[in-house]
Amino acid sequence: MNKICEQFPVFENVFEAIDFLRSLGLNAVNIPDNILPYFDAMDPLNATGLYLDETDFLVTRLQCNVDDVEYYRQLNIGNSIPFLTDFKRYSIKPNLAHTQFLYRGQSKDYKSIKPNLFRDKNKHYFLDDMIKGQELIAFIAEHPLVQLLGIKGFELRNRNIKLQANLYGLAQHYYNRTTEVDLSSSIDVAAFFAVTMYDAKLDKYLPIEAGPESTGVIYALPVSRSLAYNSIFGFNITSIGKQFCFERPSRQLGFLADCSGDKDLIDHKLLLRVEFKHNCDITNRIYDFWGKGDAIAPEDPLEKYWRMYRDNPGEPFHVSNKAIELNLYHNHGETEESITDKLLSYRNGQGAPAFKLTGKEWPEFPRELLEGYWSDIKNGWWQDVFCDDIYFPLSGNKTKEALKAIPNDPRYRSSFFEN
Repeated sequence: MNKICEQFPVFENVFEAIDFLRSLGLNAVNIPDNILPYFDAMDPLNATGLYLDETDFLVTRLQCNVDDVEYYRQLNIGNSIPFLTDFKRYSIKPNLAHTQFLYRGQSKDYKSIKPNLFRDKNKHYFLDDMIKGQELIAFIAEHPLVQLLGIKGFELRNRNIKLQANLYGLAQHYYNRTTEVDLSSSIDVAAFFAVTMYDAKLDKYLPIEAGPESTGVIYALPVSRSLAYNSIFGFNITSIGKQFCFERPSRQLGFLADCSGDKDLIDHKLLLRVEFKHNCDITNRIYDFWGKGDAIAPEDPLEKYWRMYRDNPGEPFHVSNKAIELNLYHNHGETEESITDKLLSYRNGQGAPAFKLTGKEWPEFPRELLEGYWSDIKNGWWQDVFCDDIYFPLSGNKTKEALKAIPNDPRYRSSFFEN
């Protein structure tokens, strides 16, 4: 962590901490810029970062994250479809036009910032956690919108388009443990997490009921305005952005720091730490502003279904062949036989098998989730929510309007409406 933090005072409340960080951002020319922006002015869909609102999403064709490439390689549907991630793939990412930092809010300083996968110090092998996230990745790949936008591709103003998503990062937003630490390009999002605590039993965020005797913290990580793949002091920084029809990451303007290999983000040499005293009145104002958490971590059909599916104590967790394949791609030294043997050896709290191998190539995608998706499409979700805050540099509203009209194209209607 940056030694300059030792000179920062403990602020009287989170609003003062926010004002201080914003003032640092205005003087960010004094902060080392370690990654130069990368952009190609000849590409009308590339990132320039100009004329954007803070909450706009930018369509960019910049370098992909290596980890994304590895996961996508396993999700091909048939031999005729190439690897899903390459440098011709587009991504819809939170823009950095209004900030020099990525932020992380915590209601308490734990002197460490490790991903949830590594917080149990007595655990050193993570197959049981990882396989659940990998099952979700395979599950998501079957959604018709993911199939169209990310696998088959579509035509947009005479240009063939495929969208990249961070499926591994997406898994973290739906109750799975990963090697990633959440960040946000919005200091207001960070402030919400800095004054609340997640209650797993209630599945909701609750305000911190504490006064000035207790302190919270907002961390700030300087980044370049580039939306390219960044590796800064050994930490890979990726965006998560718009993930097809899965809204949680976009509400949080999400970015991720990869802490695999037991890395601790607290050790990042550029990380700034700003401490503040809790204030119940201010906490409740922030909590109410975000709809008591509903506006920042909204319920959606996937959230409800996956929470029940992942943590059902009465049933073993079902594992498809595709999830095992994904695991093997990263779990070097293991074989299909060794992985399956280990999965079958796990027991839940009642001593019953914790996992069941389905023998099916892909997970089953329930109709109940599709019915909710089809209903949202009929109610204008695609035009009014998904496309509304997307910005296409240089090409203006024409490309955006063309994207809004995709569901009306006979070639693509089956991906949006029930057959």
